Amino acid sequence: MQVGRFIKTRRKAVGMTLAQLAESSSVSAAMLSEIERDRKNPTIRTLNLIARGLGCQITDLLDTEDRPKIEVIRADDHTTLIDPNNGMRFRTLSNALKARGVFLVSYVLPPHTETLPVPPEQTEMVKVGICTRGRLLVTIGEESYEQYPGDTISFSADVPHGAANRWDEEAEFIVVAHRADAPGSPGHGMNGRE
Repeated sequence: MQVGRFIKTRRKAVGMTLAQLAESSSVSAAMLSEIERDRKNPTIRTLNLIARGLGCQITDLLDTEDRPKIEVIRADDHTTLIDPNNGMRFRTLSNALKARGVFLVSYVLPPHTETLPVPPEQTEMVKVGICTRGRLLVTIGEESYEQYPGDTISFSADVPHGAANRWDEEAEFIVVAHRADAPGSPGHGMNGRE
């Protein structure tokens, strides 16, 4: 999927120039320009840096259109990104709760691949991972946890985290992430946040 137009729309909405986004994201202006014009497909890591530079989550960059009250997304119509470095597939499963700070995404890791470590989140965020297929080794901070189909793991995303598929079959996990400081979130406005 080409995400350039969504990145450009978000950048313009927050009033940033390419140079400003390059500085805040640590992604070069030349690379950002290529991505925005859909000439380069960013890796998940690069997309994460761009999202952080824009002050949002990756899922905010995958779809900027308003949604109806009832949202049906057919299996073939999900927004999907493929990381060119390792073949990992990342797709949003729903946009319905995004405004409330809840993100629902699926990751599919080919055999013997891993995600890059996700740096600590800048906002209060809790993540729940559900292994749906294969096996995974989930690392949170210094600890690692082997996950099998049906297993769940919940954690505060204020430490580095990631997942690895060390086995010979594809693995899938679904992540539900809740950003407590999002407008409309039950936690918004608590602890002095507005």
